[in-house]
Amino acid sequence: PVSTFVLNTFACEDDPVSGISYIKTLPYLRCDHFNYGEKLIPLLLFTCTPVVMIIAGIVFVEFYPTSYFANTVLEVFFAPFRSRSRYFALWLVLRKLAIACIVALVPAGTLYRDMFIVAIFLFTGVFVLIRKPYISEHTNYVDVVAQSGLVICYVDGLLIDENSPLDRRVVAAIIFIVTVTVVIAFIALSIAYPVYLVFYKNEWHDQVQRNIMLKDLLTKSRLWKVHGVHPIVAET
Repeated sequence: PVSTFVLNTFACEDDPVSGISYIKTLPYLRCDHFNYGEKLIPLLLFTCTPVVMIIAGIVFVEFYPTSYFANTVLEVFFAPFRSRSRYFALWLVLRKLAIACIVALVPAGTLYRDMFIVAIFLFTGVFVLIRKPYISEHTNYVDVVAQSGLVICYVDGLLIDENSPLDRRVVAAIIFIVTVTVVIAFIALSIAYPVYLVFYKNEWHDQVQRNIMLKDLLTKSRLWKVHGVHPIVAET
């Protein structure tokens, strides 16, 4: 919200009658109400600084993975993610910034604005499903369903908006049907596959993840015992 408000100050529109340029979302303020310093300082503090901090934290962990600072302070930001997927934390920040830019700068009621926002949510869901950046397997699945839920809520808002143009509502209906179908199939598969493992193959419901973790643990133990490589270094 803060980034959206800051970016809104850059979106100006001319009054066709008076010719005065005013802020589109704040029509009672002229565009020259804020000077460039008053616009750029909040932009740097609230929009650019979080991105720079995340990048700096990732770079620091890459070069000093066993440092006390990396395993205490930075652990708060990167703890939910796998070691090689900590870049996903940067994408989460960039995603919020991208949505703020789209909401603030792209004209409302346009089809490509809707497509941009839906594409961001869908890309996040597909990336999580393929790469599985979270350590917990259940967190990955919940995040995929959450991203799909955001898409459904967004397009549902377009469908119930009577003032929405026909082309936007048609595209929203198609996205809604496809997303709901995929989510139902995904949830059904997530329930059926563990049942198949437990009752048919007589294995743990998360046997695949157990095998992967055990193999990873044995590899790190062997590297530490034979070559003296610290387990944290082995992850990087």
